[in-house]
Amino acid sequence: PRVVRMRGSGTHQRGGYGAGVGSGWRASERTIPGVAERAARAHPEDDALVGEDGATVRFSTLWFRARVGGAALVDRGIGPGDRVALLADNSPEWAIASLAILCTGAAVVPLSTRWRDAEVDDVLSRARCATVLRDEDLVPLTRSRSSSGAMNLPA
Repeated sequence: PRVVRMRGSGTHQRGGYGAGVGSGWRASERTIPGVAERAARAHPEDDALVGEDGATVRFSTLWFRARVGGAALVDRGIGPGDRVALLADNSPEWAIASLAILCTGAAVVPLSTRWRDAEVDDVLSRARCATVLRDEDLVPLTRSRSSSGAMNLPA
């Protein structure tokens, strides 16, 4: 599996479920992204996530950041049928990244940060993950892009 390194204009032309994630795209009501979108529309100012430090993320922000992250993943070739491993501690960023992955049509493969390297390698191999996202990747992935549209994820 590769670790995604994000760069780009934020545009994507790939067809399929994840196409248009960054603009005007609407999730099917029968999916987890669909539930998140409905919650963002119905309760935009309500708290959706609370971090260990007490910081909150509103439903509207959750949905926006998941779409930004989903568009970045689509830009890098992630899409329907792919499996994306998520190796990170529990946090609001983990939840947002997980939703971003689902917005592309890919499956989330959650990995525990408490596992030994051999256990992680075994699951990555058996799940045939296209990409691995780690703690340090999550904040850049799920935050809005710079004015230039660039988004970078460290290796």
